[in-house]
Amino acid sequence: MPKLLHIAAGQRSRILWIFSSSIPGDVTFTATPTDGSALSGTVEVHHNSWMGGRQEQHPLTERMVLRKGFWDSDYRVFVTPDQDTEIKFDTRHAHAKTLFVILAIVLALGVISGTTAFLLTP
Repeated sequence: MPKLLHIAAGQRSRILWIFSSSIPGDVTFTATPTDGSALSGTVEVHHNSWMGGRQEQHPLTERMVLRKGFWDSDYRVFVTPDQDTEIKFDTRHAHAKTLFVILAIVLALGVISGTTAFLLTP
């Protein structure tokens, strides 16, 4: 089931943050005004890597397709709609936070097991 986000008019909201992932791909979402009016607003995309960063600004449209590149190790998307808007993700990136938590748990278990093995070695 796609993830739904509700953003109030004029509120700048981070709708996506992908950290430490060099997997390129497209981030796709749809934006729908909740009051049935014409959609307007802005989308900011922050591309950061070890070598520097850049920002893009796009007009908010009903169907957004944003490109994440190979070097984008810190990738953030902010939306500022001019009216109350509902955002629905069409890509797997909507669940990046869950995957990040799982990765952190696996990493922590690896550190704990490595430390235990080091301490128990005669």
